[in-house]
Amino acid sequence: MSLHLKSKMAEDLSTSKLSNRQRAAQLLDAMLDDFLTPRQVINRWPCPSGEDLSLDVTYQALMHFESDEAQQQTEVFYIDAQLALLTQMVSYLAHNEPLPRYMCSAYEQEASLLKTGYYQDSTVFHSPFQGVVQWVKNGIRIAHEALKLIF
Repeated sequence: MSLHLKSKMAEDLSTSKLSNRQRAAQLLDAMLDDFLTPRQVINRWPCPSGEDLSLDVTYQALMHFESDEAQQQTEVFYIDAQLALLTQMVSYLAHNEPLPRYMCSAYEQEASLLKTGYYQDSTVFHSPFQGVVQWVKNGIRIAHEALKLIF
């Protein structure tokens, strides 16, 4: 981010005229400059889900960045790609512009799953258990059919 843009954003912050996009850009920029951790940015996120697709998409990218720490250490270019994407997102959000369509498409399906908000999504928390239940049901069905063949 340019020095002029940072000083402009600092002026806006002092007068509290920042939009949610600009606040998110400031938080992400502070994280990219190693002043904040990804978890601190997540905890300070300025906008609830569902209000702005650009912020929802950016939030999902941030969540992926924070959760992919192990993969970032094993794959050399993985973190570079994530940092480049977050940097591009910051440039749009800092100017209070929506993210371009090509950025949204990768995360839009995931963002649409957040029906009840970032922290309350039943499809995220319960889908692993639904898979286990289905696996057990299939196992019981197969065992039942095997027993029919034997007897």
